[in-house]
Amino acid sequence: MNARQRQILIAIDLFAATFLLWFITQVTKAYIGMAYPEIPEPQVASLITLPNLFGLVVSFLIGPLAMKINKVKLSYLAIGSIVVYCAVFYVTGRFHLPFWLLSAGCFFAGFSQGAYVPLLNGIIADHFPAQDRDRRIANYNVWISVGTLIILQIAGFIAAGHDGADWYNAYLLGIIPVASMIVYIVMMKKAKAAEPSMQADEASNAPKPRFRDIPRKALGWIILMGVVHCVFYLAQYAFNTNVSSYIITEYELGTSVQAGTATSMYRVGLIIFTAMYPVFKKLLKNWMIPVGYITMGVGLVIMMLAKSLLGAYACGIIAGLATALCHSTLYARASDFVPLPLVPVAMSLVWGIANIGTSVAVQVLNFVAGFFGGGMSNSFLAGIIMSVTACAAAVFMYVIKKPSVKDLS
Repeated sequence: MNARQRQILIAIDLFAATFLLWFITQVTKAYIGMAYPEIPEPQVASLITLPNLFGLVVSFLIGPLAMKINKVKLSYLAIGSIVVYCAVFYVTGRFHLPFWLLSAGCFFAGFSQGAYVPLLNGIIADHFPAQDRDRRIANYNVWISVGTLIILQIAGFIAAGHDGADWYNAYLLGIIPVASMIVYIVMMKKAKAAEPSMQADEASNAPKPRFRDIPRKALGWIILMGVVHCVFYLAQYAFNTNVSSYIITEYELGTSVQAGTATSMYRVGLIIFTAMYPVFKKLLKNWMIPVGYITMGVGLVIMMLAKSLLGAYACGIIAGLATALCHSTLYARASDFVPLPLVPVAMSLVWGIANIGTSVAVQVLNFVAGFFGGGMSNSFLAGIIMSVTACAAAVFMYVIKKPSVKDLS
């Protein structure tokens, strides 16, 4: 790795470590519900998934947009939008403004949520060879976890003040991405990250690839990858959308401090297991994604049966393992099937389709749980079903079928 690549990677790691502040709502959700007792619980829970719903639209648009507007400049907007999100939640909570403002504020988190994977992975593809992409993607995912772990733990302590009445103070942490945004912009400009280094040897008069240049087989496979990952995210969000209420109201196991710890355990798992990515890759090979998908179901079984803080913490760590196994592998493989300039488009397709799952998780999980009588335990059961389904599909795709780039050309 040369000096330019190192500087770009450090800047991306800084971005990753400081932008996931919309996850604070996983910790504060129960307190927001108490502050707005007239709002139905599913609507309060939707504050966790609305960023994904807005991000769904952005994730499909950002790839084609990145072919016209520089990816690095778009990434500046992605981190800046998180500052606005935190400001909206703080002001709305501080002055007890109408609840719909919280829902509207989720749009800004949605922009960052939809944009960051295609943009960061696209920047990595511009400056690192194909064989290194999964490790570089795994690298910044470690820093996402480190930053979010610290931020969520602090947010839990802040939100617990006055028995949760001052939950909005947790969003004052939005000052953090202000500082990181400034440093990120300076570093990316200094490294000239907007100028791809992997294309330096291409003929200057070569026509730029267009969307229709993606082979139909490759396009279909990329879409299928996104669909199966969408099902996996439904399983993961059985944990994300329930953990706060599981601890604070359902079983009265603690406050937002413990909810923040449980959510942080997911990040602890991601830090540990993503750092071990090369080891898992060597051991599991083509089984990385299927094992990751089924592991999420194992965590949900433990949480559903344990009904304890230990069960919530264990599920969080196991969810981190599940994501560490499949996330980087999936996006690196998707990038292999398209020409380099079209990597953001491939990322948009996979990320966008996957975001469908995160956007409708509350509704889908409640619908499936309804067949078994509804309630939180059956929401976990619905997530387990999604985990098994995703694993079965992944075994066919990545172990049995496992097409090469040549097969899909």
